[in-house]
Amino acid sequence: MAERLGDIMGCSFRPGYHREETAARTAELLGMDVYLYEWRGLGDRRIYRFHGDIGRGKYAPYAETEGVEYLRIDISEAIIDLLAAHGGGEWHRPTEADIAAEIAYGSRILRSE
Repeated sequence: MAERLGDIMGCSFRPGYHREETAARTAELLGMDVYLYEWRGLGDRRIYRFHGDIGRGKYAPYAETEGVEYLRIDISEAIIDLLAAHGGGEWHRPTEADIAAEIAYGSRILRSE
């Protein structure tokens, strides 16, 4: 999946971690750190999570600079459309039920460790 998405998105995924705890494929895209990893969703179904975070380390020196503001723009729908148009599979923004199932799975993992 990482190779397929990397070809579509124009980035190269490498082994890494999301939040230093979940094994993930990671890359840089549009100034963000992006993560791709397997997880469990509704009905304990295997899913892939693909999301980005602002590269905090890259922008930290500017965070306290007077007059610097950060805009948060949700590009989820554009990315979903791009992936669909280029054979990247079916993706969607998680519903509240999806998120609840993903959180429950994360809690089960923590209890089993």
